Order: sequence, then structure tokens, then C-alpha cells
Amino acid sequence: MDLEAREQEAQPLLGKLGRSKFVSVSSKQQAFQASISPKTFTWRLLVLVSGPQLAFVAMLFLVNKFLYWHPVLVYSFAGLTLSLSTWVLKFYRKEPWQLWLGRFMLASTVLGLVSGCLIYFTSSVYYYHYAGAATYTSVVPSQPAESILDAGIVNFAVGSGVDASRSIGFQSAADGAVICLAPIVDASMKPQTPVNVFAYGINCCGWRGNFHCDDALKPSARYGLVRPEPAAVLPPLLRDLASGPSEETLAAAVRLQQASFGGSSEPVKNIFVRYVNDPLLAKMSFVDTAVLAALSCSSLCLVGLIACASLAILGAGKVRLILQRLVA
Repeated sequence: MDLEAREQEAQPLLGKLGRSKFVSVSSKQQAFQASISPKTFTWRLLVLVSGPQLAFVAMLFLVNKFLYWHPVLVYSFAGLTLSLSTWVLKFYRKEPWQLWLGRFMLASTVLGLVSGCLIYFTSSVYYYHYAGAATYTSVVPSQPAESILDAGIVNFAVGSGVDASRSIGFQSAADGAVICLAPIVDASMKPQTPVNVFAYGINCCGWRGNFHCDDALKPSARYGLVRPEPAAVLPPLLRDLASGPSEETLAAAVRLQQASFGGSSEPVKNIFVRYVNDPLLAKMSFVDTAVLAALSCSSLCLVGLIACASLAILGAGKVRLILQRLVA
């Protein structure tokens, strides 16, 4: 009985000791975070930011550079980086702030892979498609479209050009834009001759007879970048990312053009091209778009990493105090 009574008397004291110990540890942690020198903070920030940022940029680069020709290399690197991130998360944890390095690397690798794929399938893949596709020269627009179905770039024969007087603007609800369409003709074609090659663009024409998409107004322009089938450049789950108007929208625009200016209503295979003067410059525009998107994503990732790493090093309370002082 005496032993039980002593244990009951000791319980409140033990509770106080436990709470005081918790308060002491918490106070020490807050004091530790508050006493971090600028040099220590900079070093830890560099450690937490550099590795994840490098992983993010590397994934962006590898996806857009090698996914078209060497997909196994890209996926292998992604798996290796994820494995390294998991190893860092498991073993690099001597201090509380070090736990975040592995987490940041995992997140940056996944985000880099996803962002890289989005940029690749909306921009870079079209550059590689045109770089590897067939190029046809001296093409006469009146010839059957079936003869150049596998073309990526078409060089039209002298005397060919865009007939802007028979162009139309089709308001597409699905695309939320005006789809512009104009027939490409040669000197031998008459108004009633069926047309199966069209120049197209987006928001670059009037409703009738006013077409100024790409280089259609340049007399020297005779090249066309053939619109690829989505199945030729995109996997099934990403067909919605296809650049430009859909096949259904273009078919509706063709019907409107034929109804407005006459022409054969028989179902034929049509080819749609971006009418340009310099095909190399047109191809490189996809690279420029991809580079700009990659730079934007990398900048956002860097800003996010700096903010998250600062929170991990200083703690939310310390960061809140710093922000309050800056605002005040």
C-alpha cells in the first residue's frame, strides 16, 4: 500500500518534469533556429536548393533532348535520380533540416519529369517530327494528296501560292479561336478544280477573302509544314495536347470554304499546311517555345525551392517574424 501511495504521489511530479522537458527542448529548438548565422543559413540553403534544382533542370533537358530518339535513357535517368533521392532521404538526416533534402529531390525529379513531358509533347516533339519526316520538292497542288501523305515539309512548284481571295474564317467553339483556311493552287487550276491542299492558321484572317497567316503574303514563300496526325506524334492519352485545330474543326472549315466559294463536296483526303518562307526557321520556332517554357519552369522551381528551404531551415515562426519586419 505504501508503494502504491508513493507512486500516485509521484505522478504529478513526473508529469511536470515531462512537460518542462518538452518546453525546454522546444525552447532550445527555437533558440537554435533564431541563432543561425547568415553564413550557416546560406550554406544550408545552398545544400537544400542546388541538388533538387539540378535534378529538375536535368530532367527538363533530358526529356526534351532525348525522349524522341532514346526514351530508355530518359526513363533510366529518372529512375536513378528517384533512387538517389530515396537514399538521401533515408540516410542524410543527422539534423532536422537535412531531412528536407531528400524530399526536395524527390519532388523536383517528379516535377521535372512531368514538366519536361508537357513541354516536349506541346513543342519539342514537333521539331523532331519535322526533322525526321520526308521532304517533297516541286509539288503541284493539283496532284492527288495521297501522293504526299507521308510528307513533313512540302516545297511547292513555281507558280503555286495561297489563294487568299477564297479564304474563310471559321469560328470554332471547341478551340475558342478563329480557324483560318485558304486553298493552295497553281496556275493550271480553275475555280471549279477540286482543292485538297489548304493553308491554315489561327486568328490570322478575316471572315472572307483576307488571309495573312504565317508567310502567306510573301511572294517568295513556297514551303508548307504539313500538319501531322496526332497519332503520329502523341501517345493516346495525350492526344488532347495536339497543337493547332483538331481534324474535326478543319473538316468543318473545309465544308464552309466549299459552301462559300464552290468546289467538290465529295469526300477526299485533304492536307493542311502552315505556309512559310523558311522551313528551318519554322521548325526552330518549336525549339524556341520549348526553351522559353523550360526557362520559365526552372525559374519557378528555383523560387519555390528557396522559399521552402528557408522555411525548413528557419522554421515558419522565424520566417513570419522576418516578413512582418519587412512589411512594417
